Amino acid sequence: MDDQRLNSYWQQKALTKLMGLQYKICYKKGSSNHAADALSRVPHNPSLELYALSAAQPSWLVDLQESYKASSQAIQLLSKLSLQATQGSFSLVQGIIRYQGQIWLGHSTALQDQVMQSLPASAIGGHSGALVTYSRIKKMFYWPDMKKIIQDYVVACAVCQQDKIEKVPYPGLLQPLSVPDHAW
Repeated sequence: MDDQRLNSYWQQKALTKLMGLQYKICYKKGSSNHAADALSRVPHNPSLELYALSAAQPSWLVDLQESYKASSQAIQLLSKLSLQATQGSFSLVQGIIRYQGQIWLGHSTALQDQVMQSLPASAIGGHSGALVTYSRIKKMFYWPDMKKIIQDYVVACAVCQQDKIEKVPYPGLLQPLSVPDHAW
């Protein structure tokens, strides 16, 4: 395997993933190396069954659920949503309050600051100004006075202030020069 060339990008990418794993390459004779189908698979073995399934949950979701306990508005909303799944624009999905599908942060300024600090600083955020930051955040999150809070954050952000948006209109179609009728 060491003497083979990696010609494509996908081969190089696969090799870098495999280099982090411990594996053993075993040779199978051509007659036994056929494609697996439903009839050629290993018979069912009860000792190989899966009894547990784990799922990763971001730590800020736990912080969000804890912040609901500190807000009287959130407690009141949770009690209403526990009786009825939806209350106007609000709904309760796996213990998280949602407003029109977005995660509702309520009046938790710590979580609001965390969202505003992480999204513009990420690779997709890029400190793009108040309007772009607001439109990206409102796709996933909602809290009261969100637009004003985001505008105040962008005004206070030094990186956002250094990154200036070009406000020059796009040039129109190119206008070719006239063909000269004589030299020079």
